[in-house]
Amino acid sequence: MISALLFSLLLAGTPSPKAPPVPTTVTPPEKPPVELPEKPPMEQPSPDEPPAVVPAATVPVSAEAEPVKSISLPEILARAISHNRGLKEAGLKILTSRATVQATSAMFDTQLSANLNVVSQEAEFVPGQFFSVTSLKKYSFDAQIARLLPTGGSVALQFSTSRTDQTMTLAMSGTPTEMESKTFSNAFTFVFTHPLLAGFGRDVTTTATQKARIQLDADRLSREAKAQTLVRDLVISYWNLWMVWQEQDLLAVSLQVAKSQLDLTKSLLIVGHAKPSDLLAVQNAVAQREGDLMLSRIRILQASLAIKSQLNLPLEEEPMLLRPSEQNLAFVAKTLPAELVATVLRRSKDLAVLEKQLEVLRQEEKLARQGLLPKLNLTLTAGPTSSSNEYSSSWESLVKFSAFTITGGLSFSWSVERTQAKASLEILDVTAQNLRLQKENLSNGLIMSAMLSRETMMTARKRIEIAKLAVESSEAHLKLENDLFSLGRGTNHSVLLRMAELDAARLAQIKAVYDYWTAWVQIQALSGDILNEYQLKLED
Repeated sequence: MISALLFSLLLAGTPSPKAPPVPTTVTPPEKPPVELPEKPPMEQPSPDEPPAVVPAATVPVSAEAEPVKSISLPEILARAISHNRGLKEAGLKILTSRATVQATSAMFDTQLSANLNVVSQEAEFVPGQFFSVTSLKKYSFDAQIARLLPTGGSVALQFSTSRTDQTMTLAMSGTPTEMESKTFSNAFTFVFTHPLLAGFGRDVTTTATQKARIQLDADRLSREAKAQTLVRDLVISYWNLWMVWQEQDLLAVSLQVAKSQLDLTKSLLIVGHAKPSDLLAVQNAVAQREGDLMLSRIRILQASLAIKSQLNLPLEEEPMLLRPSEQNLAFVAKTLPAELVATVLRRSKDLAVLEKQLEVLRQEEKLARQGLLPKLNLTLTAGPTSSSNEYSSSWESLVKFSAFTITGGLSFSWSVERTQAKASLEILDVTAQNLRLQKENLSNGLIMSAMLSRETMMTARKRIEIAKLAVESSEAHLKLENDLFSLGRGTNHSVLLRMAELDAARLAQIKAVYDYWTAWVQIQALSGDILNEYQLKLED
């Protein structure tokens, strides 16, 4: 029964890999000395009890017999921040969003265009016609510089010049006569177009840029949230590894204590101060502890592989086992942030990402509402023109504004049913409702996590104090039972029960420390302080 109790305590399910940044000191117990009576009474075992056969002790499989790599928390955190694939992907997404912001501003770039055309046409005169053009050569060049206005319109300056050489054949008096002519034409035009209803306003033209900037902010927040989660999980995994090693050390010391008790029992059995049943009980306790050490090695391997996986290290790489460099650590009481729940909701990066997504929807809603309005566009053109059979005269007329043209017009179009615009607004509304529901669910989850972490931390702190008293009491009880057993006034069953109580108290102390710092790490991550706590910075 005693061994079963101890076995159940040692094989209790290991908690999820959550661990503290600074656990308390858990001092391993010292091996109690084997005490023999100075003058043992000359008694022999009872003839009714068969003599006990003492089998050879099995050498336990210890994790210390294998190569172990020591790791420190700053070392693994630095590697995780710089090598984690998820953070690298998030960083590349930020670069993409930044380039998208630049791309959306390209609509306001100045556009310069030019065209050069040459036309050559030759034809034979057809008898019977009054006149016909038998040769035509035209050289034209036009250029334009245009720019989009922030309010939705556009302005442009256009220049065009051309030269036309024409040969015309006339047949008025029977004999065809050729006439040659040259024409030089120039025009300089200012063009202004602007929407008056749909498409009007700075909000419309800058929507794409605003969406890209909001998405860039969302990507940065998302990467920071991933980094906080990564650091939280890695710190927890690190101190989970610390906890299983503490259990390993505790089991190793407990095994040595059991072996010392076995030696004492053998000695007392020889002088008649112990019974064969005492020997069998302690042999069973030794065997149980050796089995527990084997299982402890599996837990250490599991915790080591978890950290390797988080660091993207080869899982089969030697050494297989990792061990935290921190051994004996001082307990430091932490102060909870004031107004914890409000702080968590205000600093949550995940909530901020959802809010950014809602902002993107609001920008898209502005565009969708433009579809409800009719399109009414204004166009104005004005500028001098010139045409002459002499090159210099054509330019002179253009400069002197000898001929000036002004045109204006309105264009109107409207989708009467506005089906597409209404459907787009409905889709955006449903999407926004879904995001608000996600935000509400996430807020409730954050509040629950904050409250549970706070209560867990406060309870664990009290458990640490209680476990310390339990360890001291169990040590005193064990010493008393050992003294009684050495004097032949007690049994090994009582000693083993006290040993089980001491092991349980020490395990409870380790577990309380683990739970305390696990809750503290959770609070750091929820309140957004975990990166600053470990002096980690993300490169933009």
